[in-house]
Amino acid sequence: MTFKLRNQLIFIVLFLFSCINLLAQSNLQNIYGKIQDSESHATLIGAAVVVLNSSPLIGTTTDLDGYYELKNVPVGRVDLQISFMGYETKVVDGILLSSGKAKNIVILLKE
Repeated sequence: MTFKLRNQLIFIVLFLFSCINLLAQSNLQNIYGKIQDSESHATLIGAAVVVLNSSPLIGTTTDLDGYYELKNVPVGRVDLQISFMGYETKVVDGILLSSGKAKNIVILLKE
């Protein structure tokens, strides 16, 4: 095998491995945060957090400390709807998700 042919084969193999790595990039991301009362900043346990216009529906409720996490949300612009009994429903529009980092969003609800 000549030196030139061997170098070409090495280049092709490295190129194919780099293409496989690019295809493995995820187009999903996570959104997490906390839901609180707008005046007292008390945590709201069991508030519903939903990604609008997601199919299948992506949603969760807050835990005992008011925290939530939405997993595997498609990257791009998304809208969240937050609701809790006795509070105004809130919609947060145009959250930009990128594949590089999860998004932390703290949301305050009015009673």
